[in-house]
Amino acid sequence: MDALFLFSTFILILYICRMNKNSKRAAFIIPGILLHIGILFQIIFDKFPLHFFEYPLNIITGAELLALIVLLYIFFKQNKIIVFFKSGYAALSSIALFTVITTLIAIIPQEESKISFVNELSLNEITYSWYYAISVLYLLVCLGFIIIKRLIPFNYKNILFFINHFGLWLVLFSANLGHADKISLNMMIPEGEKVWYAFNSNGKRYDLNYAIELIELKLESSTKDSSITKYEANVKILTNQNQNGYNADILVNKPININDWKIYLNGYFKKNNKNIVILTLVKDKWLYVTYFGFILVFIGSILLIFNKNHLIRTKQ
Repeated sequence: MDALFLFSTFILILYICRMNKNSKRAAFIIPGILLHIGILFQIIFDKFPLHFFEYPLNIITGAELLALIVLLYIFFKQNKIIVFFKSGYAALSSIALFTVITTLIAIIPQEESKISFVNELSLNEITYSWYYAISVLYLLVCLGFIIIKRLIPFNYKNILFFINHFGLWLVLFSANLGHADKISLNMMIPEGEKVWYAFNSNGKRYDLNYAIELIELKLESSTKDSSITKYEANVKILTNQNQNGYNADILVNKPININDWKIYLNGYFKKNNKNIVILTLVKDKWLYVTYFGFILVFIGSILLIFNKNHLIRTKQ
């Protein structure tokens, strides 16, 4: 399989090198090359090493990528590869590649599979795969070149375009490379007890600057077959700022916030006639950057719409 993907990738690269710079076929061939390279890397190296891009390397990487795009545009903007990257065809092909790969997330369960090749190609953990990482990079590069291209001439309409599309660039970057800084832990609390530590997926223990005490697990059952239809955890939160603690209810899909953490109710079980709840603790340092990116996209979109309506009224 390795040899097959390597050979087919080589053929695709030779083909793209022979194409002229105005060829629309590049929009179909380049995503094919990148997908082949991603799958080949996945087979050889296994999962994409996202943890290498933890802070501050993700910020350094983002700054270097933007600087490289600007420099390539300034000094090599007539190069046929750069001409393609700043074209609408590149934008459409990068969006299409990213969309196809992310659609698989909704189709294929993102959990351990009984099918071997699904696990080998990380189809059950697509956001940790090489082909997903390459599709994100391709989209960021194409979007970056288009943003720089539209800054010239520097006018009001192009500023609005920059706000809108740079916001999108920021969302993509923070949601992906920023994901390296995301911490997800599990905490198990027996009823009537207090816990101040949690574990990651590898079993590493994290001591927290707050404690959670499970006061009561409330269960609601169906009147027909006595099956549990709803459950919630009544807890007490103790922090350095509030030693006496305060009560809170955690429901499924309704997390609570403690400092910079979101606390989700993940499940429960019984052991020795005692209820034990499972909480998932999530800390995402880049969440506000992602929100800021969405705000820029929203503001840019609204202003572009108003600007377009103004131009239409002016022409009339």
